[in-house]
Amino acid sequence: MNSLQSSAKNGLILAAFALLSAGLTAMTWLLTKDQIQSEKEKALFRAIAELVPTDRFANDPYTDCTLITHEQLLGSKDPQPTWRLRDADGKPVAAVISSIAPNGYNGKIKIIVGHYFKQSLLAGARVTEHKETPGLGDKIETQKSRWIMQFADTSTQQMKMDDWQVKKDGGQYDAFTGATITPRAVLLALGKNIDYFNQYQHQIFSAPSNCFVEQSQ
Repeated sequence: MNSLQSSAKNGLILAAFALLSAGLTAMTWLLTKDQIQSEKEKALFRAIAELVPTDRFANDPYTDCTLITHEQLLGSKDPQPTWRLRDADGKPVAAVISSIAPNGYNGKIKIIVGHYFKQSLLAGARVTEHKETPGLGDKIETQKSRWIMQFADTSTQQMKMDDWQVKKDGGQYDAFTGATITPRAVLLALGKNIDYFNQYQHQIFSAPSNCFVEQSQ
C-alpha cells in the first residue's frame, strides 16, 4: 500500500469516527433533552417558590412566561423572560422578572426579582448566574450568605432609585467586607428591575406567553 492509499484509508477511518461521534452525541441529546428540560423546569420552580409561597398562586409559572426587552432597565438587548403567577381565578398575584447586572467584578450577573402585583412590595431576589470571586463576590449566593435574602417583603413605595445602592454610595444597603463592586452591581440591577415592573406591570400580565415560541425559532 503506497502512502497515498494509506492517507486515504486513515482519512476514511477518521471520517467514520467523526460521524459515529456526531451520531452518538445527537442520540444522547435526543434521549436526555426531556430530562434536561424537566430539571430546568424544577430548578426554576424551586427558585420561584423561594420567592413566592406556592399557596399564593395556582398556575404553572414555567409556561406562563413572556419575553420582555428594555436594555436600559433590564441590562441587555436580549429579551428577558418574565414568569407570571396567578390565583385560581387567573388574576395576577406576582411576577418574577429576569434581568442582568452587566457590571459585576468578573462580568455579567443574572438575577431574578419577584414583585407582588399592585402592592409596591418585593417578593425577593435571587442571583441565578455569575462569575464573581469565590470567598468575596460569591456572597450574593444564598449558600454563601444571607445578603440577597434581605430584600424579601421589602416595600418599595417610598424608595427612590438612589436608595438601591451600597451605603458607601449614599444608598441603604451594606456591601461585603472587601467587596463593593459586586453588591453595587446587583443593587443597581435590582433598582432598575423594580423600576421596570412599576412602569409596565399591567402590560406584563396582559402580554402573550411566548418564551417557548421564541426559543424554538
